[in-house]
Amino acid sequence: MVASLHSLLPDTLLLCNNVESVLKQKGLEYYSPMRHGVYSEEGTPQWAEELFKSETSAIKEADAVVAVYFGSNGDSNLKMHVSATTNIYLKDLEGYDFNSLPVCEYRGQVI
Repeated sequence: MVASLHSLLPDTLLLCNNVESVLKQKGLEYYSPMRHGVYSEEGTPQWAEELFKSETSAIKEADAVVAVYFGSNGDSNLKMHVSATTNIYLKDLEGYDFNSLPVCEYRGQVI
């Protein structure tokens, strides 16, 4: 979810807001990259470096990562689904146990 709020499509923003809402309801603290921008001019090398450092720092501090995936590209599918411990839909996120982190492998087509 690496994007600024102004660059997200309405459906994407709605989905991200729904994910954040579920995490809040579960009493979980979270870092949302789209809500933590960097101050350099967007698209510059300095901006890219600051963004990378900010987001990798948040990932290193996290107990778990919830990634919102919108792609349909086979290569992106493979990278997202195979690297994830759990693959679930938004409707299943509310019931997910973030204490035990149960595994749920992706069973769909990857390419």
